[in-house]
Amino acid sequence: MTTPAPLQAAGANAPAKAIVVRRLSLVKTDDLDFGTVARSALPGTVVINPATGARTATGGAIAAGGTPQRATFVGAGQIGILSIVSIGPSPILSNGSGGTMPTLLAVNGGTGIRLFPGTGVQTFAVGGTLTVGSNQAEGNYTGSFTLTVNYL
Repeated sequence: MTTPAPLQAAGANAPAKAIVVRRLSLVKTDDLDFGTVARSALPGTVVINPATGARTATGGAIAAGGTPQRATFVGAGQIGILSIVSIGPSPILSNGSGGTMPTLLAVNGGTGIRLFPGTGVQTFAVGGTLTVGSNQAEGNYTGSFTLTVNYL
C-alpha cells in the first residue's frame, strides 16, 4: 500500500475594484492615449478609432508601442431619458519644452441628442487624430479635453 502525497497549498493576492456611479453622472474610466510615436523627417498622423480603440499611423508617424487606447466615460441616467453629448475643443498636446501637436477628437456615435438604453447606463468612447510634425520634438506630450453629457 502506498502513502498518499501530502497536500500542498498555494495562494496569491489579486486586486479587485468597482466604480459605483450615481444617477445623472459621468465618470471617466480610461484616458485617451495615442501611444509611443517614433518621429521621422516626414509629417504624419496617428489615429485612435473611437469605435474600436484601434490605432493606425500614416505618413511619417511611426507607431512604436506604448499602450494606445481610446478614452471611455460611463454615464448613468434613467432608462429612456434623453441626453445631449458634447465635447470641448480638441486639445493641442504639449511637451512642456515648446513642442506641440494638434489633435482632432471624435466621440463614438457622434455628439448631439442620445436616448439612454434600457439599462440606464451608457458608455461614451472618444478617439481622434494626432498630427505629428516632421522631425517632431521629442518628449512626453499631454493635454486635456472635456466631454459633457447634459441630462434632459
